[in-house]
Amino acid sequence: MKKLLFAALVLFAACKNEPTNTTKNAFMPPKSGTTVAADSILIEEDKLNHQYFAVAVITTDSSVNGTYDIEAHWGFNMAVNTIRMPIGGEHFEPILRRGTEPYSFIVGFHFDNDTAFHEYYAIDGQRGQMMMKYVKAYTLQ
Repeated sequence: MKKLLFAALVLFAACKNEPTNTTKNAFMPPKSGTTVAADSILIEEDKLNHQYFAVAVITTDSSVNGTYDIEAHWGFNMAVNTIRMPIGGEHFEPILRRGTEPYSFIVGFHFDNDTAFHEYYAIDGQRGQMMMKYVKAYTLQ
């Protein structure tokens, strides 16, 4: 009887059901050099040349760790910068949206299964000049 009770106890302990983490998004960035998000706006003030303000989020060799390149173009002018997703949120997929100002874009993300867009990085263009900056900081645990 003691052996049967011991065997049942061992079996019960072996079948311990660990809760699985289903809240993390399974986004795995594609190979380096792939455009993850991109958008463009026609420059209204330059009707003669028909040029665009365009922004692209591009994967790097370190995108698995949350690092991406940002390429911005104002006509023939180009600016490149590197961003890092929040620590603890390396698995977040970068999302590109248009900003509230003319010629502006916002890079953001969704928290795991949440659908709210969280602003993170801004790219603004004006008369051939581009400015890129972090707009918010996040602490994740």
